[in-house]
Amino acid sequence: MATKKRILDLLEVFCLSVLTVPLTARVGGAAGAHVTVQNTASNPVPVTGTVTTQNVGRGAATLVGQPVSQLVSLVCTNLTGGSCVDGTQMTYTVPAGKVLVITDLQFNGVGIGGEPVGSLVFATLSYSPSFFVNFAAPLDPNGHFYGQDQLTTGIVAPPGSAANVALSGAANGRATLQGYLVPNL
Repeated sequence: MATKKRILDLLEVFCLSVLTVPLTARVGGAAGAHVTVQNTASNPVPVTGTVTTQNVGRGAATLVGQPVSQLVSLVCTNLTGGSCVDGTQMTYTVPAGKVLVITDLQFNGVGIGGEPVGSLVFATLSYSPSFFVNFAAPLDPNGHFYGQDQLTTGIVAPPGSAANVALSGAANGRATLQGYLVPNL
């Protein structure tokens, strides 16, 4: 019986040691060197199984699957309903033949003052002609608010429209919008 327990203990130690040994592989080349793989027609890289790729813009794709040239980031500081601006500080209007898919909204600032902790500040995202959607963020003990929303499926702003964000319940604040342009089909 003691021999059987001893064999089981040795087997358990062996299994644990095998499981805890890290598996490593050595690759030739300098430490930290980058590797470039080229898949040319004359020298194709062998692939087994199914490989799915997506690059809708035929360029370096971003995390939203769009080329960098189609990304839009807008800053909204006139938060009483003024239009958002791009990097040139000009009001951004969605170009003809494109739609803007808005994927992210962040807003922050300071409340009017005197409101209890947890009071809501509302951010209204709108664009012409009459679309709008509301977001809310609570006031913290210092009277500040911070809101962030990821719009997984996106909100589509049509060609020629100008997005704006208005805050209610805030003395001042700032909002940023991110999204990407796609053809208006």
